[in-house]
Amino acid sequence: MVNDGISVDVTKDEAKILVTVSGEIDLGSIGRLEDELDTVDASADVVLDCSRVDFIDSSGLRLLAQESRRIADAGGSLRLRNPSSSVRRVVEIAGFDELI
Repeated sequence: MVNDGISVDVTKDEAKILVTVSGEIDLGSIGRLEDELDTVDASADVVLDCSRVDFIDSSGLRLLAQESRRIADAGGSLRLRNPSSSVRRVVEIAGFDELI
């Protein structure tokens, strides 16, 4: 579903929950991503595919950190898959490399 410059698609299989994101993760769009992440089983392995994310700002990083903690506290894990070069750079600079 597309909303505020972001598209989020959630699919599940036996091993993981795949959340595919397209567009920009910023203050205007994090509400949509947060709503989708809140619906996933936090005790599962959650993979966030960011290959089609053009931009992420500090509010997006804050959301990733918050969701990573929430999911880890429930026994699951959150990992980024295929982050675009711009996302990878921001995530590495912020010291969130462990998510990749």
